[in-house]
Amino acid sequence: MSWSNPALLRSDRLHADLTLLCPGYHNLLGSGLLSYKALARAVKLITRDRTTRADIARRRIRRVRRLLRQVRELDTQITRLVAALGTSLTDIYGIGNT
Repeated sequence: MSWSNPALLRSDRLHADLTLLCPGYHNLLGSGLLSYKALARAVKLITRDRTTRADIARRRIRRVRRLLRQVRELDTQITRLVAALGTSLTDIYGIGNT
């Protein structure tokens, strides 16, 4: 993923929020903020927190989930469309699945 990826940008802002809300939170998540499991754990960490920052973090979590779902759907769509073309270009290293 590149820095222009909206999910990555949102997760970077979410990281900043969680760092202030739950210092050391990353030790409890075990992975970055771009997995559904890590996002679910992040929600649990701030469930009882009713501060404005926690509300913003929860909104960011919802947005990251939505963006990840869209990326997954688009990836599936692109895979199907490329397969339907029957091209051999995807056999070249770096063009197909790497």
